[in-house]
Formats: sequence, structure tokens, C-alpha cells
Amino acid sequence: MSSELRLQVTRKVTYMGIAVNILLSAAQIISGIFAHSQALVADGIHTLSDLVSDFIVLLAAHHSAKAADSDHPYGHARIETLTSIFLGVALIGVAIGIGYRGINAVYMEQVPATEEYALLFAFLAIFSKEFLYRYTIKAARKIKSTLLESNALHHRSDVFSSIVVVIGVSGQLMGIDHMDAMAAIIVSIMISMMGIHLIKKA
Repeated sequence: MSSELRLQVTRKVTYMGIAVNILLSAAQIISGIFAHSQALVADGIHTLSDLVSDFIVLLAAHHSAKAADSDHPYGHARIETLTSIFLGVALIGVAIGIGYRGINAVYMEQVPATEEYALLFAFLAIFSKEFLYRYTIKAARKIKSTLLESNALHHRSDVFSSIVVVIGVSGQLMGIDHMDAMAAIIVSIMISMMGIHLIKKA
């Protein structure tokens, strides 16, 4: 498969991810604030961070598609590997921020009651992120792109984090104290583990 065709596929898939992530992150953060869900806001921030990853993918795909030159006699494909490492580091950074916020929330004596509609947006996140994973991994396998595969795994990690959010919000609605904050902490751990996986694989 030609470099130009691989670039076209990568761009198409990544633009789809950008569109979905913009809409989803806005819905998660706004609904999380009004529904008093720490976990949902954290997941929304995580989704928002995916936009940075998407733009990095576009940049890396553009440069890796360039032909070999005097400075890069073996081409620019290694940019994909370096970008995968950067994505992993970015995930770990986001995880630390989310975990810190969650721990602070656990030590709060009084937590505002979480609204029931937070659960609806948590489920919306699961379906949206699973769609992005399947869409991206299919394209990654088609063009044999480690860059797209890394981004697909990123989407899949988002699915699991959103499942934890559903559990946390559900527990909070049932009257279990700090379940929402605990979900935010668990999400941070899962995100950091995925980041480490990406770095090791690259």
C-alpha cells in the first residue's frame, strides 16, 4: 500500500475521532458539572485530552509518509513509533491529574448529590468510544499502521474507564459514599496502565 493511501486513511479515521471527541467531551464535562459527578468530569477531561493525541497522529502521519532523504535515508516511518511513546507519556500525565482530583474528593466530608442523568452520559461515552475503537482498529489493520493501532487502544482504554464511571455513578446514586470519587481514581490507574503498555510496545 502506498504512503499516500495510508496517509489518506489515517486522516479520515483521525478526523472522525476528533469530531466525536469534541462533542463527547463537551457533553461529559458540562453534564458532569451540573450532575455533580467527579468521575464524569474526569472522564470528559480524558476525552478532551484525546484531541491532543489525534492532532499528534495527524502530524506524525504526515511526516512518516514522506520519502527518504539525505537526513533520513531510511524514511520517516519511525516517527510513528516515537509518537506512540509520546501518546503513552501523555496518558500517564492525564492519569496523575485525574487521580489527584479523585483523592481530594474522597477526603471531602460533604459531597453534592449526583443527579441520575449523569448515568445516561456515562453510557453515551461507552458507546461512542467503542465505536471509535472498532472504526480505528479496522483501519489500522487494513493499512498495517502501528500509529493508528496505538490510537485505537487509546479509544479502548476510554471504554473501560467509562464503564468504571458507570459503576461509580450507580453506586453514588444508591447512596454509597465517595463511589464517584473512587471511580475517578480507578479510571486514573487504568489510564496510566494503558500508557505504560503503549510505551513498552513502542
